Amino acid sequence: YKTRVMRLLQMRRNWEWGGLEKALEFPELGRYVQLSLGKTIENSVDAWCWPRESYVSAGGEIVPVKNFERWLYQRDIGSDGMTKPTRKIDISQLNQWASAYDYEFEARQTDVQTGNNSMYFNIDERWFGKHIGGCKFLVTFFDNSSALWQVEYCTEKGIARSDILSQENSGKIKTAVFEIPGVMATGELGKNMDLKIKTFNEEDVTVLFARIIKN
Repeated sequence: YKTRVMRLLQMRRNWEWGGLEKALEFPELGRYVQLSLGKTIENSVDAWCWPRESYVSAGGEIVPVKNFERWLYQRDIGSDGMTKPTRKIDISQLNQWASAYDYEFEARQTDVQTGNNSMYFNIDERWFGKHIGGCKFLVTFFDNSSALWQVEYCTEKGIARSDILSQENSGKIKTAVFEIPGVMATGELGKNMDLKIKTFNEEDVTVLFARIIKN
């Protein structure tokens, strides 16, 4: 259900045919989808990225399909920002004819072992504008390590940084909310990137969802 409805939102659909039973089973997600359908880049209060990976066959080759994104984009860049898919999901029972494999991945993580301790995001300027007074950046992560990490972002005065978050290795899924004042979509973090999650020790951070909300 989550995959289906988030794909609908990524495709900018303004209606959903059916799905009421699942919406009642997962009322919080169903309500979010109800409020988001029909919203445009001009009037949506949020933008998000679901870092994930699936696979399709094209031209005789297996092609990875990365991420569901709605005006917030995660990109693998530079010498420190190459991520890898993680948290494998078995989809063999779903009979997905377009899928090349019977599995996909629902998250992405840093790869500290190879020197890639960062995850980069770009905010679509058509949604964001050059500047807003402030926003909330929500990062849903799998607390499966003792990673230390923070968020870097662009401001009028250059690059700013949040407080450092210390994971507890609890095995739970958590969401961290970062209050970011005066953020700007200037792309100063390299290759037009505006936000970055950066780790500080030898532990990786696993991101299941990233969302930015205008204040």
